[in-house]
Parts: sequence; C-alpha cells; structure tokens
Amino acid sequence: MGNRHEESDAERGDYQINQTNAVTPDLALDPTGSTSVQTGEVRSRGIELSGVGNVTRNFSVIATAKYDW
Repeated sequence: MGNRHEESDAERGDYQINQTNAVTPDLALDPTGSTSVQTGEVRSRGIELSGVGNVTRNFSVIATAKYDW
C-alpha cells in the first residue's frame, strides 16, 4: 500500500509493506546469524522524498531522502 505525489522536479511517496511468514536470524541460538527463525508478520512504513535542481545549464543535482518507522 502506498501513495505517490509528483511535481515537475520533486516527488513524495509514503508506503506500508506487510510481510507474512518473515524469517530473521536467531542470534540467541547462533551468534553468527546462520540460523533463522520464523517471526510471523513484519511491517515497514516510511516516506521518501526526492528532488532535482539545475545548478547550471550543464550541471544538475539530485537529492533523495528516506525515513522508516
């Protein structure tokens, strides 16, 4: 699920991703992380911002930022 808004030189997007049957390393059982356990459902939410600006006719700058919670 997500939304996206786009202007001529800027974009904003927000998202929520739900994943079922996720697998994560079991560091309590194996500190090397080579043993995994099934953790059920995990969720990732966040927002992304990006923009483009022309500094000169031959030079442009692209910036992107992302924040997850």
